[in-house]
Amino acid sequence: MKYYLPLLTILIPTCLIAQEGMFDNPESEWYLAHSYINPNAESPAFTETRSTVFAFDGDTLISGDQWQKLFTYLDKSMQGEAVLEGILRVEGDLVLYRNTTGKIDTLYNFGLGLGDHFTFKLDSDTVRMKVINVDEVKVNGLNRKRIIFGEPDEVSLYGVMKEVWIEGVGSVHGPLFPCAPRMFSTEFTDALDLTCARIEGKVIWNNTNYEDCYVANILSAENKDADTPFSVYPNPFHQEIYLDGPFMGGAGAEVRVYDMQGRKVHNSQLPVGKRQLSLNGLGSGVYLLEIAWEGESYFQKIVK
Repeated sequence: MKYYLPLLTILIPTCLIAQEGMFDNPESEWYLAHSYINPNAESPAFTETRSTVFAFDGDTLISGDQWQKLFTYLDKSMQGEAVLEGILRVEGDLVLYRNTTGKIDTLYNFGLGLGDHFTFKLDSDTVRMKVINVDEVKVNGLNRKRIIFGEPDEVSLYGVMKEVWIEGVGSVHGPLFPCAPRMFSTEFTDALDLTCARIEGKVIWNNTNYEDCYVANILSAENKDADTPFSVYPNPFHQEIYLDGPFMGGAGAEVRVYDMQGRKVHNSQLPVGKRQLSLNGLGSGVYLLEIAWEGESYFQKIVK
């Protein structure tokens, strides 16, 4: 027995370190870059990129279990508006996510192996995606599992998902992507990329396609055609937008929202005098807002 004790003393701490990840560290930060085409007269192919920072801030106890509170910020310093996205906790290989309505789902299962499946809710369809490859990448100097999924084949595709998980870090499309996945167009710039992951201010993983964690290549989401008789704010938005325009005192207007594939994702009447419009059912992305008023239609891009 005396010959094995020193070996155990060495191996146990190593195993414990290997199991640690960002989802159970209160000092974790994820930087997500959203890129899309935002054309204008001077630059018809202008690609705009906005960054969102995900970070923990505080925790809560539910039935004796500790959950970390996850917030998003649109500014690099994280001193601006903080939006609570939900709470997370780790149970072995699983990362559990409880959204702001109280619903609990399995966000990740890092125990998946080659040939295993994971269920994603894509728009109104539930799809099972197969793990087609498992390899390793360096995270903070350690080898961590990378899980690569095949594309879903149960739905009519508008693009590709290219879903990849890194053990302890999450999806390459952002930490909460598995709970609100979407397809990405292959015909124009359309991307959600995790640019880097940090713990206590130290970068532990970075996307080699980006030089910096935080990317802001913005023309202006507030720009609109000169003859558009309304304004929309905030833009980008999180859950709700506010509208101002001459229709406020008239007969009201019809509001329609389309995604970048041209699908109508929202349609409602805006009563006279109402300014607030809830769009909390939409996932992150670029949308086209249409205001139909007095026989005319006016359009503006909005970003969530």
